[in-house]
Amino acid sequence: MDALVADLVLPGYASMYVMSTMETSRELIRHSYYRYEFATVAVTHSLLLRPPSEADVAAVDMSGAQPEDRLARLWEEHRRALYPDSFRGIDVEGVELILLDADVAGLVQRELNGGLDDSGIAILWACIADLDKVVTLINSQYCASYFARLRTMAKLVAARYIPTAT
Repeated sequence: MDALVADLVLPGYASMYVMSTMETSRELIRHSYYRYEFATVAVTHSLLLRPPSEADVAAVDMSGAQPEDRLARLWEEHRRALYPDSFRGIDVEGVELILLDADVAGLVQRELNGGLDDSGIAILWACIADLDKVVTLINSQYCASYFARLRTMAKLVAARYIPTAT
């Protein structure tokens, strides 16, 4: 970022006010970039380190199945489940639920058929953020469990793309 603002040069005849404004602008750009970078890291860490919700705890598989088996089992279960009729065409906090369902289902299917590319992974993380936002706001038991299962599948897929700590 420093390289971008360092090359901004004013002519020598510019007034002191213009030079002062330019220097202030450089500092604002430099600091806003660092704040943006810090905020991005902070949000990512808070999403990864948040305590599990009741839906997450309910979705934990106590059978000890491997993540691959669990994902395939949840996928088959999800394919047999009916979409909640009362939530067709409904959006929660600006998230269109039926589109979110279709997006995550497509990503899970792609993962089971060979894996996701970089854009698929990016879309998956956006879907997880949307699922985290809406699952707690859904007031229907069936619909909440439907989307909690969807979120569990999305997180199982995402876990495959998180690098291990070294």
